[in-house]
Amino acid sequence: AKVWDVTSGEQLTSVRHGNSVYSAVFDSSGALLMTASDDKTASAWDVASGMKLVTAKHDHAVYNASFDVSSTRFVTASRDSSASVWDVSTGARLFTTKHRDRCMSAMFDASGNRIVTASFDKTSAVFDIMSGAKIFTAKHSNLVFSAGFDKLGTHIVTGGDDHAA
Repeated sequence: AKVWDVTSGEQLTSVRHGNSVYSAVFDSSGALLMTASDDKTASAWDVASGMKLVTAKHDHAVYNASFDVSSTRFVTASRDSSASVWDVSTGARLFTTKHRDRCMSAMFDASGNRIVTASFDKTSAVFDIMSGAKIFTAKHSNLVFSAGFDKLGTHIVTGGDDHAA
């Protein structure tokens, strides 16, 4: 993953995985970077130094990873059908849920207490990560690639291979 200055065009930082990087996002402060890779890992990085802070490992490729609003946890979505929540400072896995097929995306709501997932099993689901309860399941007629919360966490949007969002 590479960090660029959009004004000067200068490359500021480059961080490396062992294979293709599928997603790269900043935390809300811009000080941290989260990457997800085909090498079965997701990593949090310090943007200024390029130093790797923590790495989360899955059994298959990690398609998506992102921070919660406090940047103390991150969520991953993997080809191994799981979505997991991790602690940034310790690397400990705090929560995991499984779909019946690969999990393509996962993200936190604004409270940091729920995640929404999107899966090739034709569903998107909302989970309370404190209790582990599945709160809601949205069904598509085909693969689901992405899902996200609105600002208040009262609605989700899903996008899939059924040509619908």
